[in-house]
Amino acid sequence: MKTLVIVAHPEITSSATQSFLREGVKDLPDVLWHRVDELTEDDVQNERQLLMTADRIVFQFPLYWYAAPASLKHWADLVFSQKLFKRGDQYPLQDKEVAVVVTTGKPLNQFQAGGSVGFTLDELLSSMRAITHEAHATWLQTFSVTQFSYMSEDQKMTLLINYQRYLTQPAPDNFSHREKWYAQRLQQYLKLAPESESRVLEMIQTEILANHDKIQELQSTLAMIKEGEEE
Repeated sequence: MKTLVIVAHPEITSSATQSFLREGVKDLPDVLWHRVDELTEDDVQNERQLLMTADRIVFQFPLYWYAAPASLKHWADLVFSQKLFKRGDQYPLQDKEVAVVVTTGKPLNQFQAGGSVGFTLDELLSSMRAITHEAHATWLQTFSVTQFSYMSEDQKMTLLINYQRYLTQPAPDNFSHREKWYAQRLQQYLKLAPESESRVLEMIQTEILANHDKIQELQSTLAMIKEGEEE
């Protein structure tokens, strides 16, 4: 799966959050990190080609006054067109997944029911969901990064792993897909790890595979029980 991360951030060089996220994807071969803040009309065809070759399109930006930065709106105004969304009875983007990574300095609970903002993040991003609907593409759950500067090192590591999963793990985000993703990442680390660490990683991998077999057996047993109850 190829993932295109469309990044809009007018002050990205001073953003610790974006720097952290950028560092987290540099070793992911099927993820393209792509800034669009200085887009010109000469770049439009290339931008459309990038959209067509991606399987998952992720818009990443900070929340500016409860909306995406103006640079992303400028990009959309230049790149989006009726032909990009529909050609005859065909929808060129219908097999794509569309997602959003949004960063904000406010805590997440302020965007929930009863919070000070008064709207959820999904409500604030409703225009992007409408565009996804227009394209007949699949909208994925929003990934939010809140108050990065207050995170501990452990919290940042958890954020990094979840961010990598969000970009590369197949949807939906269920236990089976998570398990396979972790197993694949572990296999990649095994190839790069020094000999002193590879033994421990191999033991972890063996344990994951063993648990996978046990879970499959349990699922089969539960399915048989359910069938028996329905008869």
